[in-house]
Amino acid sequence: GEGGSGEGGGGEGGIATAPDGDICGKVQVVAVVRLLGHDGSEWICRYANCFRGSSEANVHAESFVIADETILSAVRAGEVAELTLYLSYQPCHHSGGRFGGGEARQRRRAHRQHPTSCTEALIAYHERELAPYKVPLSVVVADLYKVMWTEELMGEGQVRDAYAADASAGREGIRRLMSQPGMSMRATGEEDWAFLIGLCDQSVQEEYERRGEAGSAFGPTHVALRAKLDAVIADFLAAQHAEMAAAAEAAEAAEEAEEAEAVEAAEAAETAPAPAGPATEGSAEAAAAQRLPDNKKKVYGRDFLLSCAPQPAAAPSEEECAPPAAVDETTNLPLSPEVSRDETTNLEADAAALNGASGPDGTVSPEPAPRDSAEQLADARLDSLPPPLPPPLP
Repeated sequence: GEGGSGEGGGGEGGIATAPDGDICGKVQVVAVVRLLGHDGSEWICRYANCFRGSSEANVHAESFVIADETILSAVRAGEVAELTLYLSYQPCHHSGGRFGGGEARQRRRAHRQHPTSCTEALIAYHERELAPYKVPLSVVVADLYKVMWTEELMGEGQVRDAYAADASAGREGIRRLMSQPGMSMRATGEEDWAFLIGLCDQSVQEEYERRGEAGSAFGPTHVALRAKLDAVIADFLAAQHAEMAAAAEAAEAAEEAEEAEAVEAAEAAETAPAPAGPATEGSAEAAAAQRLPDNKKKVYGRDFLLSCAPQPAAAPSEEECAPPAAVDETTNLPLSPEVSRDETTNLEADAAALNGASGPDGTVSPEPAPRDSAEQLADARLDSLPPPLPPPLP
């Protein structure tokens, strides 16, 4: 409608006027906004999309809703308690358009997503304008576009690839919108249809009163198919909710498992013995490493270095602990254990007894003999040695 709001064109021969005055034809998508006030009042407005020659250039009905100053003024004044948006299809999310046109356009379409996302636009609109005033946004859809298409019915080659990507993106858009706090999406029900029919001409309302009867514009077949489609849409949206819940639960379980693993690792680190540090100067490993050539120190590991380290010696036996027998350094003969040595002459002290140095009880005086006596004792000791062997016969 004028200024992007109010009654737009629609139906047979209907048109809608864009904000810049362009004439819009080929109306396909309709949006109805229902504002409920805190005082019980109600404000309703209808919008339609504007066709401008191609899917990429079209102005979607949601864009006119977002730009409507009447809605913004009421929300900012704190008068709105709830906003319900009725749509022909779910908001697009890089999923609009058909695969057609010339070869160049088809190549572009096959390798890139549609540029428009009404889902993102509505999420931003809610966060920017509605959420600050605690106004929830409920989206009610009469049909779903592409998201339930199956690949086996999409054709082949680039056509199938493009539509499969559109279907996946559309499902992602539904999940994104439903996951936003303060936003929701549901299928139309009996009460919704009664509200929408009440906005139509009187003749339409009369036909709806006779719905399900033979001869009515809303005959038995139409009524049955409409109820079936509403149920299919409701089941599909419920499945999206279930997938979101399962994904959130799996993410939470993974996070809890990661935290538990971290706690277990920390506890194990506290109870585990401290690892052996690098070899320090003076340690067995360092001593063994010093005995290796430089080109071997990097080849052999710590176990090898430990095996090379000096091991503690065994305790000595009693025999090994006994002091060695005294030997006369002049004659190289063993001395008796009871004989002491004279430190001056390096001869036996008991030899002094030969010079009258022993006491009356036969003990040896601890005092050394005079030097002249020692010299005499040495001569006497040499005289007591056995005579040398005769020279060999010639």
